Amino acid sequence: MSEHTPQPPKQHIIGNPKQNEAIRHGKGPCLVLAGPGSGKTFVLIEHCRYLIRNLHVCPSEILVLTFSRTAAIEMKSRYERKYGNDTVSPVTFGTFHAVFYRILQQSAAGKELRLLDEKTKEGLLRNLITSCHYDRLEDPTAKMSALYSEILYHKRYPNAHWKYFTDEANFPRLFQAYETFLADEGYIDFDDMIRLCNELLKKDEIVLRSWKSRFRYFLLDEFQDIDPVQLETIELLAGEERNIFAVGDDDQSIYSFRGANPLVMQTFLDHNPGLHLVELTINYRCSEEILKQAVRLIRDNEERLEKHQVAEHKGGVPMRLEGYADEAEQFAEIMKRIRESVQKGERSSSDFAVIFRTHYQLESFRRYLVKHGMESRGDTVFREPAVGEALSVIVSYYRAALQLKQGYLSRDDFLRILNIPQRYLLRHTFSKESMNPREYLLTIQQGRQSDALLDLFDDLHLLCDLDPVSSLSYLLTDMELETAL
Repeated sequence: MSEHTPQPPKQHIIGNPKQNEAIRHGKGPCLVLAGPGSGKTFVLIEHCRYLIRNLHVCPSEILVLTFSRTAAIEMKSRYERKYGNDTVSPVTFGTFHAVFYRILQQSAAGKELRLLDEKTKEGLLRNLITSCHYDRLEDPTAKMSALYSEILYHKRYPNAHWKYFTDEANFPRLFQAYETFLADEGYIDFDDMIRLCNELLKKDEIVLRSWKSRFRYFLLDEFQDIDPVQLETIELLAGEERNIFAVGDDDQSIYSFRGANPLVMQTFLDHNPGLHLVELTINYRCSEEILKQAVRLIRDNEERLEKHQVAEHKGGVPMRLEGYADEAEQFAEIMKRIRESVQKGERSSSDFAVIFRTHYQLESFRRYLVKHGMESRGDTVFREPAVGEALSVIVSYYRAALQLKQGYLSRDDFLRILNIPQRYLLRHTFSKESMNPREYLLTIQQGRQSDALLDLFDDLHLLCDLDPVSSLSYLLTDMELETAL
């Protein structure tokens, strides 16, 4: 029996056969092909529990890695809601960047590591774009995004052809200006963090041995979105045991702009002959019709792992997939179909919803409709309940920040912002209509809740100290309110 052969369960796991096969994986490398809606988070959480309860793995030896802080918090919350929190020896849930940064910090020997924050990065990119007069474009932010994507891509693949930023004449100068700014100001960006951590583990055997002894089991979420350097770093940490449980779907890779390469899944297979490969075949999210069309579309990708998805929900409304030469042709066809249906008396114009990937595209279509005499609700977005709720939360944050400066907090504003984003603070704990910050702290026990409340107070103080633009940027980005909303 090989090391990765599923072990006889000591507890009943409610999952389909393929999910249970993945959950009961033992030691050694395992790749779980998890299509959309196939229950990958369920599998990760249950596999983590299986290692602890059935294989008697110490929880503190398990590292669960995701790509976003929000995903890490959500997965940790789901695990603890179901199985409780081991305060003595807990499982570690974190992001790739957070763990790599911690490795660098603890090995920096007093040297300060300054991460490039969102505000500084945006200002730098805007200055670079302005130097090429791209600020005169209708949407300069798109050019800024393309430049940053190209910088990240070029740092990982310096010999590759330009992929996102088409101005090849100016890019070398802009890239050098970006790198010079980081060096002069003592910043590192996320890409530097990954590279520096990888280099550190390769050259410092003591540091590598220390971290290898700390974590022995690695559970990786969204595996299709990691890049070759991240994979190599995880393999260094995993060592000869190679207890890497990777869950992903190369068809869902969306981060090529930052160097992610879905072919890394094939690389993982090549590095681990005899690896335990499991495909989660049942899609619980989409109807049979949607899944059929999605599979038909993705099959055109030349380099992908073959999969066999089956929809739990049979049938579904028929779909049509159509391509157009350009935006104008697409807009004209959409408007034509809406008008024809309205003129035939089949539907009213308010029955139609047109969904776009970006707000910029939505506004372009709205202007097109206005030009051709058709009304739309795109200009009433701020009257929508969800948008009104979001604005209400933002206002409550600033009211709470101003109140805190005066030494008190009203219960209404405080409860509105309490768990947006999620901080796992209990609403019923705060019963008085108005309390000072010290009273709030005294109502909860010391520990994680107290730390979360102190962090919130620090953030509120900072909102008042920053200028208006920086303050809003900090609230939406650094405090992750935009993601939460």
